[in-house]
Amino acid sequence: MAPNSIHWFRKGLRLHDNPALQEAVRGADTVRCVYFLDPWFAGSSNLGVNRWRFLLQCLDDLDSNLRKLNSRLFVIRGQPANVFPRLFKEWKISRLTFEYDSEPFGKERDAAIKKLAMEAGVEVIVKISHTLYNLDKIIELNGVQPPLTYKRFQTLISRMDPPEMPVETLSNTIMGSCVTPVSEDHGDKYGVPSLEELGELNEIKRRFKKNHSHTLRLFQICIHFFLLLNTKHILNSVCNESFAGSYWPCLHLAFRYVLVDPIGSQVYKGDTFLFTPVFSIHLFCPLSTTPILISFEGRVYGLVYVGFF
Repeated sequence: MAPNSIHWFRKGLRLHDNPALQEAVRGADTVRCVYFLDPWFAGSSNLGVNRWRFLLQCLDDLDSNLRKLNSRLFVIRGQPANVFPRLFKEWKISRLTFEYDSEPFGKERDAAIKKLAMEAGVEVIVKISHTLYNLDKIIELNGVQPPLTYKRFQTLISRMDPPEMPVETLSNTIMGSCVTPVSEDHGDKYGVPSLEELGELNEIKRRFKKNHSHTLRLFQICIHFFLLLNTKHILNSVCNESFAGSYWPCLHLAFRYVLVDPIGSQVYKGDTFLFTPVFSIHLFCPLSTTPILISFEGRVYGLVYVGFF
């Protein structure tokens, strides 16, 4: 019998390069994509209104992309540990998938959810996609201690297999016969809330709408602007071992988006649009500049994902 799946969105609010999401739809009869939002936490949190607005716009963008696949995003009000048991029974769920969270709070929360799922007879599938490398493996290789220097980090990952290529973007072909049951009152029960509902009544108007799709486009533009328009300056600074962060003001802007809504660590390795210009620099640089190049690639690949730095 085909399983009924739930994919639990947390940080990776995207359809591309999302292996856990693809596991949810693989051979499934139904799939529901959920995101948990606690209204009480939102109302009592000290997070700024702009950050909440950005999150809601990202959720709107995700829901819009799911609509193109005849699916919807289910924004659940409440705590996962309190709501999941009811959802497992109500939706007859037999499979739960989500992206691995390496942070202490996330590990504790996920362990509790795995226990609830096991008690309900629900299979749990967890995939690493928020970071390029398995952070637990890196710590294990370093004697159960996180690396404290970039050089040590380089040494450790040199012993590991290279990051996997990204999985395909979820499409109707991948969905196959898998469907998402959507009720007529879906918007009222599971729609993306407004700032007013979250208690942010003093909304500050902003010029630009920022969401996941906007972030990805911005990041691509930033990369190409500096790699293609400033190739001569970059090559000179790299070959002279004097690469300076002053070339990257727009990348700093893009990283602010990445920290809030990850666009996928694997996208840097898998997207030829980004990958090819970076490594073409290798063709023009002497071997003695390898450490500088590694640092250069680190800026482009966003090692903020690694979590150690």
